[in-house]
Amino acid sequence: MKTIYLVRHGETNANVKKTWQNAFDELSERGVVQAENLANRLQNVPFDYVVSSSMKRAVQTVEAVCEKNGLPYVQSDLFVEVSVPTSTIGSVYVEVVGNPGFDYVTARDAEATNPDFRYEDEETLHELLSRIQSGLDYLDHLPAENILVVTHGTILRTLVSAVMHQGLDVSPYTIFTAGRRLDTVNTSITVLHKPENGLWSIFTYNDHAHFAE
Repeated sequence: MKTIYLVRHGETNANVKKTWQNAFDELSERGVVQAENLANRLQNVPFDYVVSSSMKRAVQTVEAVCEKNGLPYVQSDLFVEVSVPTSTIGSVYVEVVGNPGFDYVTARDAEATNPDFRYEDEETLHELLSRIQSGLDYLDHLPAENILVVTHGTILRTLVSAVMHQGLDVSPYTIFTAGRRLDTVNTSITVLHKPENGLWSIFTYNDHAHFAE
């Protein structure tokens, strides 16, 4: 039985400001504390392998865990956050015409039947779902049973949605929008299981009990 522990990175200053992020956003003071609490929560889990998104906020989170527990880790771009148009970076989440983020989302949703639609320089939904499948295949073929993956909110939710829709004839847009309706908090833990030659299943979602510690 393969067990994957998917963890969203700690809170960032951009999360607090509700702005679209780039690869270099760092943890807020609260995010650093969250990462430390996460490390304490995971200290008794016998991980065989640890992999992190290469983005700064994920690396800071995984380093807190690995330093606490004496674990090595590797970085992988398979688990970086969903890319967005450069023009949206730094803009605030506001549903107003003329706001870069809102205009992008509106245009993307209007092209729901076209998984290859590209607004600017972001990855398409087809590219995103292909990357998620590559990530799952990568984890499946690792010679390890208990794997920690530190990643990001949107990619995590989309990955979970992809697992939920395994074997179903649905569009990339359906998988993506179903993921958008999920919620995940910073440093929450989502656990996937996969028996040998079986399908992925969701064992735990958005567990943040360590917030009470």
